[in-house]
Amino acid sequence: MNLAEEDSGRLEFLGDAVLGLIVTSYIFYCLNADSRKSLRPGQLSDLRSSIVKHRPAVLHAVAALALLLVEFHEI
Repeated sequence: MNLAEEDSGRLEFLGDAVLGLIVTSYIFYCLNADSRKSLRPGQLSDLRSSIVKHRPAVLHAVAALALLLVEFHEI
């Protein structure tokens, strides 16, 4: 494995971790409190996994949200 492949793998690992953090934060802070309280920790993990496995769609959603936040702060 060359250096570029190693760097790519490390960046993918980091990106997956950041994506997981964003999705976890969304579930924890944005999900209806009653809905969140009714789910056990394992169910919350399953929910996060089911969202993250659709990586391309999630990345588009995160990018769109970031763009909205940037535009909102420019107002």
